Amino acid sequence: MELALFTPGAYIWPLQRSLEAFIASLGAPGCGAASCVESPLYPALQPSTVPLSLSPRLDERLARLHRDLYDALLRPHTHFAAAGPCFAATFLRDLRGTAAEELLDALFYYFLGCTGESVTTHAGLRGLRAVFFQHEGALPELWLNGARRRLAGSWASGGAERLELTAPLQARLGPLAFSLHAALDRPASGPGWLSGELRRRSDGRLDVHLEWLCHPGDEIVRAAPAVEREVTATLCRVFGWDGATVMRGAAA
Repeated sequence: MELALFTPGAYIWPLQRSLEAFIASLGAPGCGAASCVESPLYPALQPSTVPLSLSPRLDERLARLHRDLYDALLRPHTHFAAAGPCFAATFLRDLRGTAAEELLDALFYYFLGCTGESVTTHAGLRGLRAVFFQHEGALPELWLNGARRRLAGSWASGGAERLELTAPLQARLGPLAFSLHAALDRPASGPGWLSGELRRRSDGRLDVHLEWLCHPGDEIVRAAPAVEREVTATLCRVFGWDGATVMRGAAA
């Protein structure tokens, strides 16, 4: 199973299981869209197979980011345990608000269940270590699930809302795991951030399994129809299902 990261400004599909390749892919072509529904990047009809052509300045900056992260990952895990700047403030000061930061946030959301200022330097490095430097799982699906289990984040301690859908008949994707940031102004708690999987059934239909963080007291819990419409519209845009009706409730 591949992992894809979708944000309004850029996407990575599939995620490479090499830290160097992942950092290089942060230079993927981007745009300034505020939401996936309005983004000219979508629909993402196929994985990105075109080699990146980075400007010398961006190429040098991402190479330096790789060196900084690698050096930090070699330090004892206790080095960054004390309270301090968040991951972005430590490593991305000149990349704040860029597509690269969006993509890193999407990665952290999938594995840690938190984004932005909530991702401490220690937590971010722990996440990268678990994702890119644990090689006991040879199969991609075992790698993804194993990394998530090893990481203690909000997905383990907080509440989550779940939604099961069946994709349109013409859907040809899957199996695919993904992290999706629907719009830039949305908090990590709520359907503005989605974690999901596309799985093919024995009858050929494609099931969509979705979850998003929902802390106790969130108003979004009491707006299920509106949430389903919003989530469906985002999925249709990202995966090229425009004009199709996504059926609610995945069959067994």
